Amino acid sequence: MGNYRNNTKENIIIIGIIILNLIIKISFLDSRDIILDEAFTIFNSQRDLDSLFDIFINENNPPLHFLLVHFWIKLFGYSVFKMRLLSLIFSVSTIYLIYNFCLKFFNIKTAILSSLIFTFSTFHIYFSHELRVYSLFCFLIILILYHLFEIINKPDKLKSYILLAVFNSLLIYSHYLGIIILAIEFSVLMLFNKVIKNKIHYLMVFVFNAITFTPIIWIFIKRLQNFTHEGTWVPEPSISELYGNLNRFLNTK
Repeated sequence: MGNYRNNTKENIIIIGIIILNLIIKISFLDSRDIILDEAFTIFNSQRDLDSLFDIFINENNPPLHFLLVHFWIKLFGYSVFKMRLLSLIFSVSTIYLIYNFCLKFFNIKTAILSSLIFTFSTFHIYFSHELRVYSLFCFLIILILYHLFEIINKPDKLKSYILLAVFNSLLIYSHYLGIIILAIEFSVLMLFNKVIKNKIHYLMVFVFNAITFTPIIWIFIKRLQNFTHEGTWVPEPSISELYGNLNRFLNTK
């Protein structure tokens, strides 16, 4: 009976936080016009699939988000509200994942606090209002974190390794920065290698990810060479940007 009461309380809390997220994030979803790289996303995503795959040869981002937007537009049309709804769904779903992740591996206070920090983060409110890959990227990172902790706590659970491998691949195909996340993930698993007896399982995860990354690795290398020699339109960051980004994540000082 006690567990039932606790589950009811936890469910009420997360439902309340999700509703709060929806109120905050859906209210002004289409209050500004399509701007910056959103136009680029829409322009390319509306192409037919053959043309869409052709542009990935010279594109700075992997294809997953473009493909999702392609089929989303086919289903729901071109209104600003409907198109940005895809990013909002990923953002609100991330709240659910954060809450359950913290609840399972920490405690309810951590779950509530983490969920509220994410809810009121202006950075993530902006991501939920932008038709770009970033809300999907955050969503996948929390899924990866959840199954990484599952492996550390229950190293014999084969399902967690399989899901981790799948979400890793989706992350790589959503943004090339996913490679950094995978490097950190591998380092964490190496640190826990005395705890995790099934080393072959997590080595197979990364073998699977290496294989799935193979079709686009030459594109990644080519783009990396271009960035190295030609730079990008983004100014080169200074060391002060470490503080700058922390400041942004804290909604400015």
